[in-house]
Amino acid sequence: MDTHSSDKRHSHYRSYYNNERYRKGEMSMERYITRGIDNYLPEALQQQLWKIVSYREHEQSKEQVTDYFHIFQFNMYSDQLYIKHKQERPDYVKIHKANYKQPINTNKVYVIREDDVGFSYYVMLLPEEY
Repeated sequence: MDTHSSDKRHSHYRSYYNNERYRKGEMSMERYITRGIDNYLPEALQQQLWKIVSYREHEQSKEQVTDYFHIFQFNMYSDQLYIKHKQERPDYVKIHKANYKQPINTNKVYVIREDDVGFSYYVMLLPEEY
């Protein structure tokens, strides 16, 4: 698979928006999306999910408990798309109004934080790519 990232360990992911980095404390974290996300999730929703993850990670850092696995489910209701954000540790559910009003071709997206030795990053992917 082709990639826009020079890191060969993660060649099956495309770096999000030209190697944009996310600041978590003092650590800089790269964001990656899979081909499925690139093809099936509108960019406006990708950006909104990254903001939700960023806010939740900041919120969790205050609690000193961080869950690496974010689950997003999409539902249309009265011509409006809603995002249900879930995590297991601690148990967390929050509904967000999407910044997108059209139906989409997927009903679930994962965002996973990978914490390798000396290198951490996020991956946004479809469940079938997990």
